[in-house]
Parts: sequence; structure tokens; C-alpha cells
Amino acid sequence: MTRAADREPASPPSPGSASDRVRPPGPGRALGGDLLLYLGSAVFAGYTAAASSLAPHRAWGTVATPGYLLAALAVLAQLAAGRLTVPGRLTVPDRPTVPDRLTTGGRGRAARPAGRRLAAIRSLTGIPGRASVTGFAWFATALVPLIVQAVQRVDGRTDRAQEEVLVVEQAGQRLFEHGTPYLSQPAIAALPVDDRLLGYLPYQPGMALFGLPRALAGTAWWTDSRVWFAGATAATLLAAALLAARAARGGSAGATTRRDGSAPAGRTGSELGHPAERAGSGGGYSAQSAGTLLRAVQLSTVLPLSALALATGGDDLPVLGLCLLALAFCAARRPGAAGVAIGLAGALKLLAWPIAVVLLVHAATRGRGAFARLAAGAVGLPLVALVPVLVIDAAALVENVLRFPLGRGLVTSPAESPLPGHLIATGMPGGRLVAAGLLGVAALAVAGRLLRRPPRTAAASAAISGYGLLAAMALMPSTRFGYLLYPVALLGWATAFRSGADPGVPTAVNPGIRTATHPGVRAGANPGVRAAADPGVRAGANPGVRAAADSGVRAAVGPGVRAADEPQGRARRRPGSPARPGSLVEHGTPLHDGHVDEARQV
Repeated sequence: MTRAADREPASPPSPGSASDRVRPPGPGRALGGDLLLYLGSAVFAGYTAAASSLAPHRAWGTVATPGYLLAALAVLAQLAAGRLTVPGRLTVPDRPTVPDRLTTGGRGRAARPAGRRLAAIRSLTGIPGRASVTGFAWFATALVPLIVQAVQRVDGRTDRAQEEVLVVEQAGQRLFEHGTPYLSQPAIAALPVDDRLLGYLPYQPGMALFGLPRALAGTAWWTDSRVWFAGATAATLLAAALLAARAARGGSAGATTRRDGSAPAGRTGSELGHPAERAGSGGGYSAQSAGTLLRAVQLSTVLPLSALALATGGDDLPVLGLCLLALAFCAARRPGAAGVAIGLAGALKLLAWPIAVVLLVHAATRGRGAFARLAAGAVGLPLVALVPVLVIDAAALVENVLRFPLGRGLVTSPAESPLPGHLIATGMPGGRLVAAGLLGVAALAVAGRLLRRPPRTAAASAAISGYGLLAAMALMPSTRFGYLLYPVALLGWATAFRSGADPGVPTAVNPGIRTATHPGVRAGANPGVRAAADPGVRAGANPGVRAAADSGVRAAVGPGVRAADEPQGRARRRPGSPARPGSLVEHGTPLHDGHVDEARQV
């Protein structure tokens, strides 16, 4: 009896093999994208500080420009560190020497410090390092300018907040004193002409909650509504990112779903698979998927569209965060929680209602139960927020939420960015009707898409919402450039959901793996490997593939498959004769030199 590990070592894979063709992606491209993002944002912030006509925007640019430049310097340091992983600069011996084997039983002691340095560099240039720089950039370009402006505002600078901050805080005061955040038309008309704009609250009643801290605790930097906008944004985006990553891990493990759209309990394929698989693939979640998700988070936080909006106004960011959280709950097969998240967003702003419609259609594709659970929150919470103000003064609600945004109020909306809808409405006779007609056509096109091909994934729902809102922002008569943060973020997260949710996409680390929970799904990069849970199925493209470590031994996993330790299944061969075709696998993963000690051959 001889051990399989004592025989001749397997020859390395040929240059044309899958393991040689598919390699883990390097960090250079992702870090290059980060560098471009931070440098471009620094240029924009510097231009804003010098040329903007709005004082809060100039103040933001002055503080944010150094923050973006520091983030860019950090990325340059990451790129320099990444060069150390180039072959020849920092290497780890593949095989220990004989003295090392005797003293350490494995890899030599001399290799351990180099291995630790290599792991630290890869962490610095990989997802952990990039995420740390992203967090720093958000702190330096959004939170620091916000706090600086809030402190200066308390000290008497009245030009350190946009109108929406004052509107929300006054609405919170009215909600606390009168039970409704809205002023009636006669009450607005009684205000001085210059103050009538601030008398309107063109948002849903829930937005007034962010003004309650100042109404209850008085004037302080921490009672500024932007501080509470930032807290809600950070909480919702963090929860959405964690949910999206968790859903992607489950999706890459090939887990099926129940009839009602919920995920089954139990471990994923990566948890059941080979230890090398778990270490190499990050628990079933590829580095490419993690990088795509991180890019989506960057678009929602450090992009100037988001950072500038949070520091100077901020009312759109909690709405966006709740919408993204609802989509992440959909990706995690939790329609009830998705309904609560999108319902809270709808209780803050009407902009969330179109996204709620898309999610309702998406939930309908998963069954009546999923639809009912999502609808309970998506429809119920906005109604709960509207009922009290409707009872107190329904006319005031209509004046603020409908007439004013449509240009029928006592004053016109300041949202006049030169986008196509506004240019059409102001530049031609009957232009407002033309713009409204174009907006209606776009809405019908989106509705037709939903009816003809309802979205069945969170990625499709995010993409439809993003493109639909992009058309709406472009064609609305009254709009702002800042509203574009909604479609930009939604489309970025659609890519992240799509990248992480496809269980059939092989990873660069293990392109041919089949999952333990769903062994019937083949990975296209290595179709010849048999799955442990379904040993009778071979991939048709390459049925004769051999395992590199021991091509003459089959896995003892089921009837009809010869086991290495069973007499009737022993594989006989003469010295020097070629090995029999077959595949030695464990949990769907080919076994190599260090994992065949238990196999015996006569």
C-alpha cells in the first residue's frame, strides 16, 4: 500500500489550460478608476469654490477640494504598493527546503514574513483598502463641509445652508406646534413677499421629522437638519451595501428560492465546499462583484452630486438611501422589509413613488404573498403619513405638494436648471404643455416595459427605475441638476446587483467550481469536473477530463462510483502506465497534491 501523495507530483497545467487562462484580476484597473474619480471630483470642487453663484456651494468646494486631493494621494500610494506584488519584487517560495520541512513541517520560516507582507499589500490595494479610502473621502468631502457650515450657521452666517434646510426646519416647528407641516394658501400669502418661497413645503409629511430636533432642542450645530439627513443616509447605505453583499454570496452559491420568494435556510455552497474554495473566492463572493458594489457605494457618497447635496441641502440623500435599501431587500428575497423601506421613502418625497411602483411589479413576479407583503409597507406607510394632514387641512397639502411643484403656486419653484424639459417649457409657446406631453410619453414607455417584461430581479428593477427617473429629470419643466443623483446611483447599483446575483458566472479564482447546493449548474470555464453531490453527471463538453493530482482515483460519493478504499473499486495500474481517466473531487472541487493523503492505491 502506497500513499497517493508519495507518487510523482502532477505536472503543472499546460499554458492553454483554464487555470492559466483565467487569473484573479489585478487591482490596477480598479485603483485607476478611483484615482480618476477623486481627481475629477477635486477639479469640480475647485471650480465650484471659485465660480459658483451659490454661497453654500462655494463653501463646500473650499473644504472638499483638499479632501479629494488627499484621497487621490492615498490611491497613488496604493498603486505604488501594488507594484511590490509584481513577480520578482516580493515573492514567497512555493516549496520549502528540506531543513524547513524538518523544522517547520511545511512552508519555511523565512517565507512567513514575506507572506505576511504580501497579504498586507494585497489587503491595502484590494477591497479593504479601497473601502477605507472611500470612507475617508466621504468624511472629508461631505461630513466635514457639512459640520463646518452647520457651526458657521449657528455663529450667524445665514448663507451657510440652502433653502430646503430652512424649509424642513420650519416644517418641523409647525408639525410640533400645529400637527401639520403645511401652511395654507392664505397663510403663505400673508407672509412677506421674500419669505413666501420658504413658506412652501413641497415634500411629503414625513420630511418634517428631520426638523423636529431644532424644534425640540433649539439652535445648535447638531440640530441642523443636514446632520440628521447624514445620519439617516449613512445608516441606510451601510445596510444596503451589507445586504447586497450577503445576497450576492447566497446567489453565487446557487441557492434556490422558495415559492414566496424567500431564501431557504442553510449553508451556502461555499460554506460546504473545499477550504481552498472558501479561501480563494471569499465565501462565494467574487472580488469583481465586491469591486462593483464598492463603485456603486462611491457613486452614492463621494461623487460630487452626492457629497455636495449632503453638505449644502441633503434632503434627497435619505430618500435615495431608503430606495437603495429597498432594492437590496428585494435582492435578499425579503419583500416585507423592502416594502417598509420604500414606504418610508415615499413618506418623505414623491420621487420615491415611481420606484415603489417598479418594486410592486417586481414583487408580483414572485407570487401573491411577496406582492402583499411589499404592498403593505409601500402603500400603507405613505397613507399613514398623509392621513393626519388630510384631516387637519387637505387644501394646504394640495397647495404645497401638487400646485407649487407644477408651477401653480403663489411663487415659482427655484428648480430651473437648463435641462431639456425646462428649456422647452420656457423657450417656446405652449412649451409647458409640450414638456408635459413628452413626460407623459416617457411614462407610458416605462409602463409598457413593465407590462411587457416585468422585472424579475433587483438589478432589472434598479435599471428600470434609473432610466425612468433619468427621463423624468430631463423632461420635467421644473428640475435641478442635483436630482440626477437618483438615476446615477440607481444605475450604479443595478450593475452591482447584476454582478453579484448571477450564480452561473465563474470567478477568476475558481472558474470551474460547481456549488454544493446546486450541483446541476455547470460552470463554463471547467465543464469536465464532476460535482460531489451529483457524481453521475459529467459535463458534456469535456467528459474525459482528469484531475491533476491523481487521475486514476474516483471520488467515493455515491452508487456506481468507485471508491479509492473499496476492493471492488481499486484502480490497478502498472508502474509507468498511464492513469485511468476519472476525476477525484471533493464537494465539487478537484483535489490536488496536498489533499489526497487519504487515498490509497494497491
